[in-house]
Amino acid sequence: MRNGKIKGSVSFQSAAVLAVTLAAAHAQAAPVQPRARVIPAHVGGEMIVKMRDQAVGQKRASSLLFSALSHALGDAKILSVQPFQTDSTLFNVKLSDDSKLSAAIDALSNEPAVKYAEPNLIYTTQTDPSDPVSNLPNDVDFSKLWGLH
Repeated sequence: MRNGKIKGSVSFQSAAVLAVTLAAAHAQAAPVQPRARVIPAHVGGEMIVKMRDQAVGQKRASSLLFSALSHALGDAKILSVQPFQTDSTLFNVKLSDDSKLSAAIDALSNEPAVKYAEPNLIYTTQTDPSDPVSNLPNDVDFSKLWGLH
């Protein structure tokens, strides 16, 4: 404080005016539209669904999945709901129409009994199987690793 004036009060007032201006501009901005989900390489029309509770049972879980999908997708055909042999809470769901996959995932994600629903993704260890050079690691010292050639 010097001569009865508060040092820095101008910068505080400027910041307050700027904050109010930005808030008003943000309030007038158009609402952001949700972007369409981009699904990476996956098995067409298939998704993996994990149920929250093992106590639900396979038959009840299957009927819950059929019911939720039928309600969400309407006339889209559900080909099968198969439980995994290794985990009774995991299911492979097959749809007849791959274009309905995103809507099916959204519908099942909103179900309380479903832990997650995701596309049946395809993972590869090579970027291009026909090009051996593109499959090498990007490690600059790879040539020094004699045991990995």
